[in-house]
Formats: sequence, structure tokens, C-alpha cells
Amino acid sequence: MAEPKQEASWLTEQLKDLANQQPQFEDRALLSALIPEVQDLAERREQLAGEIDGRSWSFN
Repeated sequence: MAEPKQEASWLTEQLKDLANQQPQFEDRALLSALIPEVQDLAERREQLAGEIDGRSWSFN
């Protein structure tokens, strides 16, 4: 499985490309607004993976 930040980077590029192809402002705005959300989700996913890893090594 790819790293969350690599996936987010790919998806961000795809969203930028799609946004640039849209003739309607609303469509461009929606796709552009998704970019920070994708990046936030990738960061959360990475943090949760680290938390799961840390908890699996904790024997409390």
C-alpha cells in the first residue's frame, strides 16, 4: 500500500488538473476546495497509523 502522503500528492495533482479543465467556476471551486481536505485526511491517516503501531507495542 502506498504512503498516505504519496496518495494525497497524487490525488491533489489529479484534482488540480481536473479543476483547470472545468469551464464553470463552481466546479473549479469545488475541486480546489477538496485539496486541503485530502491533505488533512492524509495527515490524520498517517497519525492514526502511528498511534496503532505505538499501541501495538505497548503492553499496558
